[in-house]
Amino acid sequence: MQFRLMGASLGALLVASAIAQAQTYVDQEHVDIGFDITFEENAGTWSVPASPYIFPNPFGPLERDLQATILVVNSTTATFPNDPPFAGAYNSLFDDLSKPVYHLDQNEVIDGSGLSELYLGVALEELNPSQWQGEVTLELVGLDGPGDLVIFSYPFSFLIDSRDGLSTDDALALFAGSHRHTNWVYTAPGDYTVTLRWTGTLSTDGSVPAPLRGEQVQATGAFRFHVESICAGDANGDSRTDLSDIQVVLFNFGCTDCTRSQGDLNRDGAVDLSDLQAILFDVGCGA
Repeated sequence: MQFRLMGASLGALLVASAIAQAQTYVDQEHVDIGFDITFEENAGTWSVPASPYIFPNPFGPLERDLQATILVVNSTTATFPNDPPFAGAYNSLFDDLSKPVYHLDQNEVIDGSGLSELYLGVALEELNPSQWQGEVTLELVGLDGPGDLVIFSYPFSFLIDSRDGLSTDDALALFAGSHRHTNWVYTAPGDYTVTLRWTGTLSTDGSVPAPLRGEQVQATGAFRFHVESICAGDANGDSRTDLSDIQVVLFNFGCTDCTRSQGDLNRDGAVDLSDLQAILFDVGCGA
């Protein structure tokens, strides 16, 4: 019998680009992240394996290979903190108001094509409240990337902030049966690995196998994000397009499993002449 801890909402059709080695970039519509568990019994011994997942497609299965899916923060979400609609409010979040930040809004934002920007949910609505007690905590336990991650909710209440290091305070709490959206803000473009850990406690009633009642359950997953630069030809994430980006493409020329930060600027699965052309067309941006 399988019990899903983190649910997914059947929302909308995604726009994604499949590339080599099953890598998929997801840059639009509603995506949920989470994990599920299985109660298993073997020769009288009970266990609770936990498996993180991404739910990037309401018409497909859960994606358990976290390395196969890259969540994209489009450059169109880049905003300077002193510009509308966040003028003033961002002042309490960021010190340098001259630099852009890259913002996944907690609310659905429709782009010029009529589709919504990627907005990320942490969902518990498929969790049976009777099988869990108290809160389920989502904690940031690792961040690998060129910048920092700040997660907050309106009206600008900090939940997670990597700028002062990571601690048990970098967490948000949900209850069984709930679904929550928050603002995810990255401070620099590039590739990130965001390591999250969920912690919850099984209930003590009859809906949980007796040997597992009151047990703490944890699941840890490393999720991949790519934050696009405001410059289309910026391969190395320094917010400008110049000779160094050409060097990235030339160094990885012919690669069929590289990321955008390794020169696959158009995310078609190959570093080739089209990527070099994209840089040459954009040279001078951000200078």
